[in-house]
Amino acid sequence: MTLTATISFGGDPQKATRMLVDGKQTTGKHYVYVHKGANEEIFYVGKGAGDRAYSKDRMPHWHHYVKTRCGGQYTVEIVRRFHSDEAALEFESDLIALYGHQLVNWQNSGRQTDLVVNARFHKLRKANWLFIAEMLPLESSGLVAAEERYQEAISRMTEYATLVWEVGLVAELSREISESWDCHLNAADLGALDRLSLLYKKQQRWQDLISAADSFFAMYPTTRTQGISIAILKRRDAAERKLKG
Repeated sequence: MTLTATISFGGDPQKATRMLVDGKQTTGKHYVYVHKGANEEIFYVGKGAGDRAYSKDRMPHWHHYVKTRCGGQYTVEIVRRFHSDEAALEFESDLIALYGHQLVNWQNSGRQTDLVVNARFHKLRKANWLFIAEMLPLESSGLVAAEERYQEAISRMTEYATLVWEVGLVAELSREISESWDCHLNAADLGALDRLSLLYKKQQRWQDLISAADSFFAMYPTTRTQGISIAILKRRDAAERKLKG
């Protein structure tokens, strides 16, 4: 079963439609604007004053969309003007609710989460975190048992590390911008590899240490930049120097 949820930010799409249909001319220094790409399709909604609508000081998703979907070309339209920032903010929220699924706005109603997959991820991850935390006492009573359990914890990560639970344009752009978008491992997960590498170091099992690190980072390359990963990689490089004498 697939159960999805839409992230809502309080906008009223029906109200936005009514305001667009009435065609009323308005004045004021505050305004709501849209950016349009191919076929005049709106891909961004914003509010501002002055020349904000024409600024290119935008988040990476906006720039990526303009480059890859619009060929670097887009148009700007001031939709409605207001005398207060609060009124502009309200209409912006309504427009985002209306066009959410096609917008690159980070906060918009087009971002959909598969709740079943998301719940499965958190259940599996929490269970593995507890499994890792319970292993530390084993190191003093039996290195072999501790090693096997750390290896099992690393193996368990394949069940949740790259589960995909978000769909929609923002998620699509995020995956194109960053290969790490769908890799959900952090320091708590990498604790198993950290402890395993320390066990191998303690026993001077240099090749095992190298193999464990290389295998893990080959599978999850985007985790290499995490602080705990940097420490593990330093340990791995030191093991390689030991082997080379």
